[in-house]
Amino acid sequence: MKRKIVKSGPSTLVVSIPFEYIHRFKLKKGDEIDVTIKDNMLIMSYDKVSYQTKISISFDGMDVSTAWRFFNSVYAAGFDFVEITYTMPEIRNEKTKKSMQVRELLQKMAYQNIGLEITEMKQGYALFSELAEIKENEIETTIKRIFFILKSMISACLENADSLDIYLSDADLLMNKFTNYAQRIISKKGHKNNFLSTVYSRLLDYLEIIGDDIKKISLSRSKKAYQAYALVSGMIEDLYDLYYNYSRPKLREIILRLRESKQKLKEIGVADDLAYAIFISELIDSSIDRVIEIKNYAVTP
Repeated sequence: MKRKIVKSGPSTLVVSIPFEYIHRFKLKKGDEIDVTIKDNMLIMSYDKVSYQTKISISFDGMDVSTAWRFFNSVYAAGFDFVEITYTMPEIRNEKTKKSMQVRELLQKMAYQNIGLEITEMKQGYALFSELAEIKENEIETTIKRIFFILKSMISACLENADSLDIYLSDADLLMNKFTNYAQRIISKKGHKNNFLSTVYSRLLDYLEIIGDDIKKISLSRSKKAYQAYALVSGMIEDLYDLYYNYSRPKLREIILRLRESKQKLKEIGVADDLAYAIFISELIDSSIDRVIEIKNYAVTP
């Protein structure tokens, strides 16, 4: 964006700070910012967030699944404090048709969501607080973990690992844990280019859905299934390679291989649960578009 330089006093030139930046970091008169000169650029940064956010949620009238949805949404949004209130000591799980203790559910939420800890708990009330500050470079570390989990999931399918269903369920929980954390990092730290904050968020959504779909295609054990697993494995490896070793020649090669893999999936004739392999190929395709955007705008958020 362009800003006009105005004169203040006999020799001082002033540029106004965009409102969006002021709003994001809750800047006010008297706050200090860092200004760095680099070549023809004047870089302004504000590292210390001087405000904290808090939200309250009542679990009354919710089942377990709905409570998880509400909690995960405020966690990913980046709230520093989350208050939970409830009237009844138990909450219904509609999937199992059984009830569980709310305290047990809260403990699971604390384990599943990185960075928020229960700092106060009493009957009918719990307070989650962020105890450690998120660092911007954590986003890349977290994305790498997500890729490793995806690769391990499809490898387990190819190897027909013992207790595959249990392994994939555990891996899927880890996927959700790290994708939610990455979304939280984006919400709290953002990106100097707002467009890229959205791009990273969409890429994370795609990776999480790919993990869900790997669980679905794993239900098939036919010969066609193992052919599909191998193709999906290759697509995930290519996406990982493109993300960490991006180049235009590599991009052309990977796009060609993706087209070939899509055609082979059609020739195999995947159906039922294996149809999700087609969905994965489309998600990989969309993920490649997000990687192109990331690599052409910036390297890291």
